[in-house]
Amino acid sequence: MNKTLSIDEFCGKYKVLIIIILSSILLRAIFFVTLRPWDEQVLTNKILIGDASGYHELAKELLNRKAYTSPASQFRTPGYPFFLSIIYAVVGIKPWWVLLLQILLNGGAIVLVYALSRIFFSEAISLISASLYSINPLNIYYAQTILTETLFSFIFLTCMLFLFKGLSIGKIKLVFVSGLLLGLST
Repeated sequence: MNKTLSIDEFCGKYKVLIIIILSSILLRAIFFVTLRPWDEQVLTNKILIGDASGYHELAKELLNRKAYTSPASQFRTPGYPFFLSIIYAVVGIKPWWVLLLQILLNGGAIVLVYALSRIFFSEAISLISASLYSINPLNIYYAQTILTETLFSFIFLTCMLFLFKGLSIGKIKLVFVSGLLLGLST
């Protein structure tokens, strides 16, 4: 019998996980506000430097010309600039919106780490895994950059969840979706 959980039951069952996710998002939001990425000087001197400026320029190119035409495009994978261009199309060319979305993706990655480890381990180990992922300094840092790591991690963890779920219950469709996600992540 498949029983659905009410909101109260869900919150009670996953209370610790919800606390981990919310505190993780709060921690990243504090870094976001401290960084002030909406400030033009911060954006130029701290956010759009190195590879980030290349991704940003390719996203603007894709948004304006509907194609990758610059020679710089051959040195970057097309997925992340495409992701940026979608965000820019919706909210305007404001990279700080990308950082906000990446904070949420990072929170989603915590759920995925929990779900993946829950396939193999106990509830306690899964909560520890989610906690460690949530306080990993690199995850906190990369969520505040215009770099591929946060999006890649989210898609790759989703890929692994589909793969292991598909293998464990014998559903080839889930394994196929996993392969598509793996291709997308690269």
